[in-house]
Amino acid sequence: MALTAGLFIFLAAIEADAAPIRPDIRKLVNESQATPVPASPARAGWDGPEIQRRDTRADAAFDPAVTLRSNKAALLTAAFPDPRAILAVVVIIFLMRMLKNIQDKQKQAPADVVAFPAKERIAA
Repeated sequence: MALTAGLFIFLAAIEADAAPIRPDIRKLVNESQATPVPASPARAGWDGPEIQRRDTRADAAFDPAVTLRSNKAALLTAAFPDPRAILAVVVIIFLMRMLKNIQDKQKQAPADVVAFPAKERIAA
């Protein structure tokens, strides 16, 4: 760690000399004109499209009519709940009402619990 820190301090302390580069524009232009780069022009679109277009869509999923039908089907499916779920909710409501009735009956019935058992009285 100390060696790395020392290296950075050393590099920051020394002076760095660099010679500026002054490019000669005329020399660069003459060099580029002397050796032309062989290039052929692009042909895309000159004789029409290279690949023939089809009038039909490649993927039917992108068709707006198909998308609209699938959205309607999804909404109809979501609008009607599952009959098993409705039956489960009805059964739970029925069982909870039965449990409430049973608890009410238990509260109304007096418990025959005696706190202190009767003892015989002994005459003194």
